[in-house]
Amino acid sequence: MSLNYAKLAITARKLIKSAGASFTFTRISSTYNPATGVEVPTTTTYSGYGVFGQYDQRNYSDLIQAGDVSMTLEAVSTEPQIGDTVATYRIISVQKTAPDGSTVVIYELQLRH
Repeated sequence: MSLNYAKLAITARKLIKSAGASFTFTRISSTYNPATGVEVPTTTTYSGYGVFGQYDQRNYSDLIQAGDVSMTLEAVSTEPQIGDTVATYRIISVQKTAPDGSTVVIYELQLRH
């Protein structure tokens, strides 16, 4: 029996939406303008529902620092990237849960001020 991961993603979205809040993510990139010789910044935003979590002190390591928080994010159409920002945090790491290798059910984000 095969699981329907698309339906699982819909269920995850409903649960996250009911327990979390809507957030806007911001990505700043730049493109080089050869006519002016200048990098032109571009800001892209996308939104999704997420739930903040806390790391326990026993999780602290070289990768997880005091003050870092986690976020469980619904399967948004724009995949989060390291360096994107949400609320007052910057994304440090992105783990996607895609049991079949293609259908994303949720994203787990590590965030830092």
